[in-house]
Parts: sequence; C-alpha cells; structure tokens
Amino acid sequence: MIPQEHRSKIPDRIQKRLADLQSEIDEIVATARCKFLTEAPQRIGFTFSGSSKTGAGDLMSEYERAQSVAFVTRYDNLPEDMKTHLVEHEGRWMISNLWVLRHVLNDFRPLIHNQHDAVHYNHVHRTWFKMLQRADDKDGIMIRVRDENERDITTVYSQSLVENKQAISAVVNRLEFGYLYNGVLQHSDPKYTNRFWSDYTSGELNYLLLKHVRVLGFIKGLLKPYHTMMSFMTFPTLGGL
Repeated sequence: MIPQEHRSKIPDRIQKRLADLQSEIDEIVATARCKFLTEAPQRIGFTFSGSSKTGAGDLMSEYERAQSVAFVTRYDNLPEDMKTHLVEHEGRWMISNLWVLRHVLNDFRPLIHNQHDAVHYNHVHRTWFKMLQRADDKDGIMIRVRDENERDITTVYSQSLVENKQAISAVVNRLEFGYLYNGVLQHSDPKYTNRFWSDYTSGELNYLLLKHVRVLGFIKGLLKPYHTMMSFMTFPTLGGL
C-alpha cells in the first residue's frame, strides 16, 4: 500500500495499521473470488433480438433504456484505482486528498448501496439476466452469447454472471457502507452519531475510508460484465462544450 521510497518517512504504527488493513482487504477479495466456479471464455460476442417497445424502433423499454444509459455513463466515469496521498502537518499525518475519497465513495453509492436506484447491481443483474434467460423475443429483448467459434455459451455465461453478482455481495456485505453513507457521507442518521463522533475525533475514520476505497477498483471490475452487455445497446457520448 505504501511505496518503498516513502516508508522511512511514515511512522511504524501507521505502516502497521495500513498493512493490517491491506491484509483484511486481501482476505475479503479472496473470499469473493471463491464464488467463481464457472469459467466463461474471455472472447465472446452478443446477439440481441426483440420487437420495438416504443414504436420508434427501440428494442429496449423505457426502464431498460434509462437503466442502461445511467449505468454506462456512471461506470465510464469511475476511477480504475484510487491513490491516497498522506502528508505530515504539524506533527500529524493526514490524508491530503480526503475529499477525493469521499467523492469517489459517493459516486459508487447508487451502484452498491441504494437499493431503490435502478442502477444498483441487484436491479441491473435482474434486468440483464432475464434477457439471457428469455426463450422468446416477443416477451422482450433476448440475448444470446457466443464464443469465438460461434458456439452458444449463453447457459455458461449466465451462470458466471450469477457468481459474479454473488461475489459483489460477498464484498459489500463484509464492509460498512451503510454506516458510511447513512452516518458520515450523505445522511445524518442519529443511530450513528456517537460512533461518527468517536471515529472522527480519534482518526479512525481515516482508516475506515481507506478500507472502503481500496475495494472499489475490485468492485468496478465485477460490474464490467454488465457494462459490456449494455454497451452493445447503449452508446452515449458526452457532447463537447
């Protein structure tokens, strides 16, 4: 977690705490990886079929289109990796880019915590898994997956997607996003006030934010299969100034 050239500058107690934190993160990620039992080919293609839901030639329903556009545009702007900058100020070590950590955590909130949002991973999985399972495109969009030899691997890919969702849940359920979002970052739930006060004044909040930010790159990787499918149907491009 700390580059070798900077280790001599940071107190041993902080280095040990960060090392312990990384070990805990590695264990969480390793447990999540154990969910993957089905191996789908890396080189795949998708075919989509269906009938227009809008009368304007669009195969997607209004909900599917809104979900897809919102998910793709949000995913495309998530960072691949978060660098944390530690600085010494008047004898105390601080996270100088703490506001960036808070911002990135907030950007992930609809995807991993707000279960009322259409882009939450459970809703996204439900929508696109249903397309993979559909047997008749008269009922909506039907997706089929083929490998590089044009073999239908929809069943295998569908199972791997189930395991992918289970891996996301395995990570999210081991962490404290509820406390962070409802007691620290976005809301002020009274049941978290005492803990927030203690974590803030003791500096424990720094480690809590670091821990949760460190897993976001792994979570983004787990969200990629949904982004890949949606990108075949949705091509939003940000206009220029």
